[in-house]
Amino acid sequence: MTDLLTGLLNAGLIENLNGDDERFSKIEQAAKTVAQQFREQPSLLVRAILAGLDADIPEDDPIIVQAEQALVAEWKAVRSVFPDMPVNLLRAILLDACNQVAEEDNNSAILWLTAADTLPLLKLGREEAVICKMLETWARWAEEKALKCEHTTSSAQPNSQNDKRSAATTEFCSHKVDRSLLENRVAAAVGLKTLREGEDEEEVDNPNPSLLPANLSWGTEFSDRMYQLLADELDELADNVNKALISQQNWYRKLNKPNKSA
Repeated sequence: MTDLLTGLLNAGLIENLNGDDERFSKIEQAAKTVAQQFREQPSLLVRAILAGLDADIPEDDPIIVQAEQALVAEWKAVRSVFPDMPVNLLRAILLDACNQVAEEDNNSAILWLTAADTLPLLKLGREEAVICKMLETWARWAEEKALKCEHTTSSAQPNSQNDKRSAATTEFCSHKVDRSLLENRVAAAVGLKTLREGEDEEEVDNPNPSLLPANLSWGTEFSDRMYQLLADELDELADNVNKALISQQNWYRKLNKPNKSA
C-alpha cells in the first residue's frame, strides 16, 4: 500500500509535499478510508480504476470528488497547498485504495481485466512503470486465485471432470446482485418512503427528502425500472468477468499441459 503510494510519489503523480511526511500520512489515511468504501460498495471499483488510470479524468467526476472528500476529512487545509483540484493526487489515492482491496474476493480479477482492456486506449505519463508493475501483481493474484479455486473443487470431486469444471466455474464470480437491497437503495435515492403495499410493504432507508408529492407516481415508476436495469447490468458484468476468468483458466491449463511427446 505505502510502497505503491511511494512509487507514485517518486514518479511525480503526487506533488507539492515538499518532503513533509505528515502530509504523506494524511494521503495514506485517505486511501485507507476510500478502500473501506470500496469494501462496502464493490461496484465502485470499476469506476475507481478507470479514473485512476485516466490522466484526463474530469475533476468533477463523482469518484474523484469522493476521493477528495476522504482527503479533506484527513487534511482540512489541503486546498491551501493545492488551490486547484489535485486530480493526480486523487488518482493516486484511488489507485492505492484499489490496491488495498485487490487481493480480497474476486477484486484482483475485476480490476486487472478492466485495466487490461482500458490501458491500450490511455496515455500514461511518468507513472507508467509503477502502474504496470501494479497491474502485473493483480494479474498474478487473479491467476493464483483461479488455480487455487480449481484445485479446491478438483479435490472435492475427483471422479468427474465435468463436475469439477462446473464447480470451479461457480467459484470464480458467482455473485449476483441483491435485488431487494438495490431496490431499497434506488428508492431511497429517488425519495420514496416505502416500497410496495399491504403485507409486502417495506420502509425505505434514509429516503431523499426532495421528492415532491406531485412526483410520487413518476418516482415509483422510475425507481422500479432503474433498480431492475442496474441489477441486470451488474449481473451481466459479473457474468462477463466469470467468462474471462474461465477463459484465462483454460489458457493456463493449455500453457502448463505436459508434453506427452517429450
